Parts: sequence; structure tokens; C-alpha cells
Amino acid sequence: MTKILMRGNCSPLSNPTISELIRDNTIGSNSGNMIFQASVMRALMKKDTQIDFINTRNEGFRDHEIDRLKNQYDYFVIPLANAFRSGFLTELTNLRRMVERLDLPCIVIGVGCQANLSGKFSTKPEVDEQAKLFVSSVLEHSATIGIRGEYTAKYLKNLGFSEGRHFEIIGCPSMFMFGEDLPSPRPHDLTPRSRINFNRKLALPAAAHHLIERLLQPFEDYWFVPQNYDDFKLLYAGKPLGKLNADKDAGTYPLTKDDPICRAGRIRGFLNVPSWIDFMKKGDFTFGTRIHGNIISVLSGVPTYIFAPDMRVLELAEYHNIPHRTIQEAYDVRDLFGLYDETDFSSVIRGHRERFAHYVDFLNANGLPHIWDGSEQYKDSQTPYDIAVRRTRFHAPVRPYITHNRLKRKLINRAYGQAQKERKEIIQARKKMDADL
Repeated sequence: MTKILMRGNCSPLSNPTISELIRDNTIGSNSGNMIFQASVMRALMKKDTQIDFINTRNEGFRDHEIDRLKNQYDYFVIPLANAFRSGFLTELTNLRRMVERLDLPCIVIGVGCQANLSGKFSTKPEVDEQAKLFVSSVLEHSATIGIRGEYTAKYLKNLGFSEGRHFEIIGCPSMFMFGEDLPSPRPHDLTPRSRINFNRKLALPAAAHHLIERLLQPFEDYWFVPQNYDDFKLLYAGKPLGKLNADKDAGTYPLTKDDPICRAGRIRGFLNVPSWIDFMKKGDFTFGTRIHGNIISVLSGVPTYIFAPDMRVLELAEYHNIPHRTIQEAYDVRDLFGLYDETDFSSVIRGHRERFAHYVDFLNANGLPHIWDGSEQYKDSQTPYDIAVRRTRFHAPVRPYITHNRLKRKLINRAYGQAQKERKEIIQARKKMDADL
């Protein structure tokens, strides 16, 4: 049996409850992480493969823990997002030290760089230093690393690495969830009665928030899908959001349980990928600024448009031909009807098979066994991952706290309080463990 250790807060098949999400932060602070982790797991999960997940947020692993991992696993797979940034510096350093100590193939899939739309390298020297050390360490344990797009390629070239020899542009593995095929966007006329799904994050300029709200005005059937950890605490337990990372004016972004969109019940938070896809399939059109909130719409066969707020989103939209424009360019959009009519949503299909073939070549070059390597034959939706998904009764989406009755809110408060207590105990235990290292 092949045993794979994969970086992630929890397995996409573990089906955590909302209390467990709050206690353990099973989404790694952003539910979009679930999507690319699920896609990588589906690709690598064969009949004779065991995949376990490991949280790498801790400050370090003891020698006996590293020895156990070396003896127990055949590969260490590291799906990443925008890891070359200041906010990820501690974990990037931690991962690099872990890779250096593991006598295993260590394969990085989908890493990217965080930057604004200016295109100028704005990372701090300490980030550049750790990024260079991390890539060099991984290359001692793999043939090449997989990166997200052209901007990240320029960044790594600036650090002294070269495309083809050290890294390959593979985009985001989430786009290859279904292999060489993507569901074709279902075309229909957009009308005021259409169902609209939208996404955004709190840390956007005020103008971006107001743009999204203006574009939604003609519609009655619209749904907001938040992704951040704090959004889930607001949804589930009514805990207000702070505006620490927000513009002075965040528009109508829901900050408290009493905000209009919460009272209207038009928000859903997702604890797993299958229920998220099921929900998105009911929509007629999706737009917004979140890359994975839009990618999951593409995977659901729904026409999708991205307003890219930064380079990490833009480089993926460009690579995968997802209809998009920068957020600055979006300010000129008069309404969604015109945007919808002038957009060729089938662009995402063009070149997908070639991009997928390149992704498979990357997996092969790194010696990873996968469901497309020809050693096993699977019919549509009959992979081991697909079978496991069908056997699991995944938890329903999280609804706004304010829409529950008084008894349900009382039970929620009790569960939330217990989850927070357990979370504090876990954090204290981690600090003690780090101090003992």
C-alpha cells in the first residue's frame, strides 16, 4: 500500500461539524482551501493508497515525530495557495524545516505569491529569503515544484530559479477536480428573477464593496457565500466581525447578526465541498472577488465572472481562461446583464485538456501515483474518492444565527461556548509543546 502524508487541517472526507470547524479551524482560516485539497486528494486516492493529513501550523516537530513520519509514509504532498507572503512566513519556515528533516519525496502543488495589481514585487526581504530556502529545500526532495501562474514564475525567476528546471506553471489543482473534462457553463438568459451567487472578502476597498452592492440591486434572489473563519463564527453563533482588515467603509458586508442580509437568511457557509457544489449548481450566475468561490462555480457548470483584486487571483484567472477583469476595470461595469451578454463563458473550456495534460506530466515527473497513470481504470465518478463521497452524508450549509428559533439559538450558544473553551485549551497545549521543544 502507498501511504501519502498531505498538508492540510483535515481530510476533505472527514466531514467536520460547525462546532469542530470553530474549535479546530478545519478550513485553515479560509474554506477555499478545502477545494484544492479535495482535488489533490481525489487525484492521488487509488484503491491501494492511504492518505492522511497533517497540520503544519505548529512551531516544529520533535525528532521522534519526524522519525515516525519517515518510517510510516512514502510521500509528503504539500498543496499550497499564496504561501509567499508575510502572513504565512512562520508556517513557510516551519514547512521548510520539516522538509529538510524528512527523508521522503516532498512535492509542492500549486504554490503562489501574494501581491497587489501593480505587478511590482512587494514581498519583504525575509519572505524572499524564506521562499528561496523553501524552494531549494523542496527541490532536494522532488523533481520540480508546481506553481500557480505567470506572476509567481517571475517572482521565482527573480530569486534565481528557472522554469522547466526548477518549477512548472500548473495553475490551481482545484481546476482539475474532474480530470480532462470541465462541465460546460449552462447558458440561459439573465433576468431580474435569475439566481445570483456572489462572493467577496472584508478586506476590499470601499469602492469594490459598493460596486458589488450596486450590481446586485436589480435582483431579488441572490446569495452571499463567505469563506473566512470569522464569517463562520458570525453565521453560526452571531459573533460580530471586527473591521481590523477592512476599509473604513465596508458597505453592507455583514459584520453583525442583525445585518440585513443575515436577517434575510441569504448567506450560506460551507463545511465541505460536496454540499458547496450542490448549492452552486442551483445558481444561474456567479461573480465576485474570491478565486475558489468562483472556481467551485466553474466546477458546478455555472457561468462565472471574476473581479480580480490582486495578482494571486489574476494569475489563476488568466491561466485557466476564467472570464475576468481586474477590480479597477470592473468599476466601469454598468450592470450584470450587459456583462453577462458580452462574455464568452465557454473560454474556460478552451485549452483545459492541454493544461490538464501538463498537470499530469508534473505528477508523473515527481513520481506520484495517481488515478490517471493508467495502472487502474475508473469509469466516470467511480474513483475511490467519488465512492467515499457518495457513502458520506455531508453536513448541510451553515445558516445565519438570527434565522434560528430561540431554542436552537440557546443550543448553538452552548455548543459555541464549548468549542471556544476547547479551542483555548488546544492553543495553550500547543504553546506548552512549543516551549518544550
